Amino acid sequence: MNEFYLSRKISARLSLRAAARMFCILALALWGPAMAGAQAQTQPLDVSSTSITDKLTLTYKLKTAGSTDYAWFYKVGTNGTDTEFSGTLTGTNNDWKHGSIDIKSEKAINDPYHTMLDSYPILQLDELNLTYNANDSLLYMVEEGGPLYIRATGSSASTLKCQGVVIYNYKGCDLLLDGGAAGLNILGKGDSNGIHLYASNHSVDLILKGKIDIVADKGYAVSIGNLASLSAAEDVKITASGGEKAILNSNVHSPFLEWRFGSALGSDKTLEIKDANGNSLDPAIKFTTNDKNKSFAINVVKGTGYTIWLSDEQLMDENKRTVFRATEKKLSVSSNMQTLPTDWIGYGETADVGTDGVDVSVDANTYTVKTPRGLAWIAWVTNNGKTTADTNETYSSYYPSAGFSGSTVTLADDISLATPKGVTADFKNNWVPIGTSGKSFQGTFDGNGKSITGMTISSTSVHHVGLFGYLYGATVKDLTMADERDTQTINWETIPTSSDNNNYYLGSVAGWVKSGKIINCHNKCAVSFSVSGKAGNVGGIAGMIAENSVLSTCSNSGAITVDGSPVMGGGIAGESAQSSIVSCFNTGDVSATSNTNTAYAGGIVGDSDLNGDSNTPSHISYCYSTGKITAKASSTSTSGGIVGGAQHVVLESCFATGTVSAESSGSSSNAAYAGGIIGWIWSNKITVKDCLALNTEGVKAIGSVSKKHVGRIAGNNIGNDNGTVPLSNNYASTKIQLTVGNTTAAPTTDIAADAINGASTYLDDVATNIATWTGSGIKKAFTAIDANGNLPQLKAAEYDADGQLTMYSDNAVIPGQPSKLTSDYLALPDPLSLPTGDTDLITLSRSDNKWSYTKGESGTPARFNGWIKMEASSVSSNKLMVATVTGNPTLTFERVTINATGGAALTVNEGCELTIASDADSKLSASGASTLINKGTLRLSGDFRIENAGSSETDYCLDNSGTFSVDPEKTPATFHCAHTAIHNTGTLTNAWMECRFAAEAGQSGAKIAFAPLDGSSQSIDAMRYDKTLAAIVTAGETYQLWAVASADARTRQKGLDSGGTAITRFPAPATDNAVAVFTDVNDLKTVEISGDKAFSTAGCANEEVLVKSDGVLTVDADNAAVLNLTLEEGAQVVCGDSMAYLNALREKFDLIFLDPPYADDLLERAVAHIARFDILAPDGIMIAESPAEKELPKLSAPYRVAREYRYGRIKVTLYRRDGEETT
Repeated sequence: MNEFYLSRKISARLSLRAAARMFCILALALWGPAMAGAQAQTQPLDVSSTSITDKLTLTYKLKTAGSTDYAWFYKVGTNGTDTEFSGTLTGTNNDWKHGSIDIKSEKAINDPYHTMLDSYPILQLDELNLTYNANDSLLYMVEEGGPLYIRATGSSASTLKCQGVVIYNYKGCDLLLDGGAAGLNILGKGDSNGIHLYASNHSVDLILKGKIDIVADKGYAVSIGNLASLSAAEDVKITASGGEKAILNSNVHSPFLEWRFGSALGSDKTLEIKDANGNSLDPAIKFTTNDKNKSFAINVVKGTGYTIWLSDEQLMDENKRTVFRATEKKLSVSSNMQTLPTDWIGYGETADVGTDGVDVSVDANTYTVKTPRGLAWIAWVTNNGKTTADTNETYSSYYPSAGFSGSTVTLADDISLATPKGVTADFKNNWVPIGTSGKSFQGTFDGNGKSITGMTISSTSVHHVGLFGYLYGATVKDLTMADERDTQTINWETIPTSSDNNNYYLGSVAGWVKSGKIINCHNKCAVSFSVSGKAGNVGGIAGMIAENSVLSTCSNSGAITVDGSPVMGGGIAGESAQSSIVSCFNTGDVSATSNTNTAYAGGIVGDSDLNGDSNTPSHISYCYSTGKITAKASSTSTSGGIVGGAQHVVLESCFATGTVSAESSGSSSNAAYAGGIIGWIWSNKITVKDCLALNTEGVKAIGSVSKKHVGRIAGNNIGNDNGTVPLSNNYASTKIQLTVGNTTAAPTTDIAADAINGASTYLDDVATNIATWTGSGIKKAFTAIDANGNLPQLKAAEYDADGQLTMYSDNAVIPGQPSKLTSDYLALPDPLSLPTGDTDLITLSRSDNKWSYTKGESGTPARFNGWIKMEASSVSSNKLMVATVTGNPTLTFERVTINATGGAALTVNEGCELTIASDADSKLSASGASTLINKGTLRLSGDFRIENAGSSETDYCLDNSGTFSVDPEKTPATFHCAHTAIHNTGTLTNAWMECRFAAEAGQSGAKIAFAPLDGSSQSIDAMRYDKTLAAIVTAGETYQLWAVASADARTRQKGLDSGGTAITRFPAPATDNAVAVFTDVNDLKTVEISGDKAFSTAGCANEEVLVKSDGVLTVDADNAAVLNLTLEEGAQVVCGDSMAYLNALREKFDLIFLDPPYADDLLERAVAHIARFDILAPDGIMIAESPAEKELPKLSAPYRVAREYRYGRIKVTLYRRDGEETT
């Protein structure tokens, strides 16, 4: 520490001058070498300098003899002096006159594998622009030189342009050429090459780095001779183009792609290299073409695919390859570049196929289609019968077995078959179907839940048309066909080359399906066939299915239009033979028109097994159609909601909602058949069962032919002769109108489950009618009618590995189904309308959720919808009896007025439980019997006025021996009669108040308000139409009754309780199931007393009494009672008992003790009387005992309250009278 302290002291004692001197010495030591170096720094060489007057030589060599330091030197002319410079060339000279620039490094670097590139001498081109217009080389690498590194620098590209070879490296040196970020342009504008390399015994390798563009208008961009080689760094961006070739020779050690054209492409076009999917690279790689260059090359990433585009057109090579890869580190050349084929089949041949194919990737027997071109390749392979036996073709190693048998083709993504990107303007966008009758598709096509859009078909000579032309033993699944624009695309209008076979088959998925399956496929395209004189068989999914084929869980929403001769059109299939259609639906319209022959149209299939086999009929089950179905022909036409016509078919568990129309203008032997489910039944080999017709817009057979047949289920049954076709358990809506010619009406015959019109079904029982094929369970294809009343929907299905349907899901439905309300298609039974001309008993019953009625004792039961209604002014004399009821239903009255005589207006039998609701004012009245007799369980809801006009005390409004209740939330029912309203020996769920008024109500009735005394609930208003009014009240509540004349005029009511006591407060029963009865109910009057009046003659009894200030009311009657007493100041009431005694007193008392009964107001009256008549002596005391909660009067002077004492529930009040004042 001492030494440290000493050193600090010594430092502190240094003089200021010494410190300054030390600082200066240090500064000079630091500054000197830097300044010296700056003075010796070399400068760049500017090629525009006037000092360059002769040939220029650049040499990298030792600075001096014996030195180990190298530097760049330049020499002008042969005998010029070497001048050191920085190794940077700069400046612009657009007319170089001094011959080639010789460049050489004298530094030997042994680097045979180019691992020491950073040690190469660097010659920098700093935004150098140098043009040499002579047919000579611009930069000449002197022979036997050491490796060199030429690097472009600066923010702008450097350009070397020459009429001869731009960089001539003949036996020169290994050259690392680096374009840097800004780039280096090497432009050979004459007949020679851009870069020329040649090596013999000395290594001449060109390594490219950075961004470099090499052009040779007439020669080779890079010419590689003998042992020379070309390679590129990983981050290089090289473009090369040449009039002959971009790169000559194959001694290339990095991946390069070169495309060679037969001729130059013309001026100012854009040739772009894009990625394998046709997207521009980042940064974009583009060439601007001219009339000289016809070969183009770039360095690439090994194994990566590239495409080449001229403007907007994609190009292919002579082998029809469109995706190009360098699979090795060398040059890969593609020749005879050209535009793509002009149709789909040729376009498909250009697909890129392989394990990582851009268009189709292949893994063993699985082909994954990624692009429209890939799908077209599947068609090309199938239609050309390409198999593994075909060798020596571009993709022959990936060919399948015949027709892809044993293989699976899967979509990787949605596919658009609109005009593909990159084709020429004359491309014919007319899809070529996959498979023909001779070369069919036989594999599995897995749509993978994807969509194919934009498929255009307008003209073809093949007979089977769709995405697939011909399927044999194949499976197509999980695919959606859809339009991608508003115009319909599948519109077959012409057949360029005809044949003897005039039958053509069209479907969005397949034209013909033989022994195949189409599962969970959906069509959203409009599909049409319009070829005059040709037979068209058109379906939304398939044109024809045959020989045990299956269509399952498919749908169509596109319009199906077929116009030819003859024609068959179906929402799902045009024709079916010995095949099955299961769980399919159609929402598109179907129109079949034939001007010279027959026309068949069906919501699911146009025709089924017309020439089939009765032992193996087609099956159509669990299907529905909502589209409009129309057949029009000059011969026979037939149209059906599900099937147009059939000879051998089992048709079950289907429904249809759309309009069905068949029109025929043929001869007398022709006919028009239209049926809600099936139009024309040809033979008795047909079964139609468990079907539902909901064609509420009509089923029509029209036209000029005489034979027109219609039916809600079937248009005919074997020509309407013997009716032997098994029809069973079929139902139809009562809303369906049948049109025959110009006559439209509901059917009146053949209405049965086994007849052509089916049994009538209604909204309230359709669920029961179709319960065998709707609802929960893995065996039921349809959901039940849901809680919102929507029609059943098809459930999603599950399949095994062989495509066999195994079960239905209760948790999912097939997507795309419409939500259609059952109520749109089905009616409830009509209401029961009561007649006015008879007094019959009408017996009502309900079972299986269905209401029926029987009129009279021998009437026939008829359905009604649970409503009974009448016109507003009508009165019925019928009597209603609810005989049997199950399920606690609601029976609704609408403006029902019954005036029954000799019997009850309504009787509910024992065992019946129901609610009767009033949708509008309903009135029940009877005479000679009780009006409503309830032996069951009855609940009234709504505004019911129940009267009894009988004179007998046993004719009640309600005679209840069952359970009776009224809904208090609705306008409650009221009872009106002249005597007892309610007779109850059963259970009343509500509390009732029955008021028997003293006076009649008058013809228009009187309004009575039941006002709760405590205000806890709303006032109950009821009209009174007779002397007795009964209404429901709240149990335990006390009411005041008011007669209401108007909003501003009402009169309080009084009455007598069951003990005969007059009241103005009417207590309801303490609990429900009771009736509180009050009699002599009438207006409460206010009697005013002026002067002296006696109680017995003043009319005060049970009234409200007001004693005026000058009035004296003398109570001269026993048990005298008023309902309210009001005394004005000075008024007197003189009683005959204690009050009468007080009134008679004239002397004064010193002490008065008052202890009257607590139950009335006698104490208050006595206190007031004593004070008024001043019978307490001065300084006297008056003691009053009362309940603790009672407030006694506050008396005026000389009386005052001196003190109050409380003893539990008793209060004692001490009054004093002050003494007389003295003067």
